[in-house]
Amino acid sequence: EHIKQCETMRTVLLGDDFLLAKIFLQTVDTTEEKDKNAIRGIVAILTYEDKFDQCFGELLEQELRENDINAGILRGSTPCTRLVTEYLRMHHSFLVNIANRSLQKVLKKGKCFEINPMLVDGDHRINKKVHSLLSAAKHVFDSIIKTPIPDSICQLCKTISRVLKENKIPLPPIAVSKGGDPYDSFTVSNTFFLHFLCPFLVTLPEDLAGYKHANRTVVLF
Repeated sequence: EHIKQCETMRTVLLGDDFLLAKIFLQTVDTTEEKDKNAIRGIVAILTYEDKFDQCFGELLEQELRENDINAGILRGSTPCTRLVTEYLRMHHSFLVNIANRSLQKVLKKGKCFEINPMLVDGDHRINKKVHSLLSAAKHVFDSIIKTPIPDSICQLCKTISRVLKENKIPLPPIAVSKGGDPYDSFTVSNTFFLHFLCPFLVTLPEDLAGYKHANRTVVLF
């Protein structure tokens, strides 16, 4: 009976161009734990059936047509934002395995990187702390960037970049390397850093958050 129920849910969610999934995601209350669990269930089913990118791409196109893009792309509590948030949450272990080591190396020293001129006296001390902060941040981010990113995250970024490009969405000013694609650069900064890396840094695992100055350090990063 349980298998039949699961199969029925799968059929309903994936049928009619994901109509039920789209309707639910537009009406869900993200402050309710039961609704959060439902979103996780939808993401899990779409991922298992290899339909996540297709469903997400269609939802993103719909949002771009119907919403004011001046409010930001993948910002606020939109269906696409909810999908991306939960989808990337499934990859949390990747950051734990990769970032924990480099973060621990920096944070276990208990060093204060504070650069707020209201809290630090003298330009010389501030400049010295800025240099130390940049060096520490580079160490952490290099360890992440030099590690192969999961194919599923790369595919999500490709889907977002493709949809934005096909719909000729104007992008905010963004630094792009020579010969680089501005849509790709925007997608990586918006998806990988804003929705994946930043939430991890502001909610450090307990073993890292316990170090002196840990939370303030990652915020400064």
